Amino acid sequence: MAEFKSLIDQRVLREIAAKGREIYNHLVKEEGLEKEFHGLYIVINVDTGEYVLGKTGVEAYDKADLKFPEARQWHAQIGIPTYA
Repeated sequence: MAEFKSLIDQRVLREIAAKGREIYNHLVKEEGLEKEFHGLYIVINVDTGEYVLGKTGVEAYDKADLKFPEARQWHAQIGIPTYA
């Protein structure tokens, strides 16, 4: 049973990651986010597309917890490649 739950959790995490990357890529390409906010941290609510920015990851997470505390979230540093 624990193995089955683990597979579900992994699938959910992959879904969150894919949706977060999709929204992030849209924000970077369509809205020019990288040019204006390069190096800042972003936390995205993958269910609504809302996002917050911070100078540090902690600042961005604190803002996200206030703005959408129950949301499924994805994070990155803007303009910095991620390999996950």
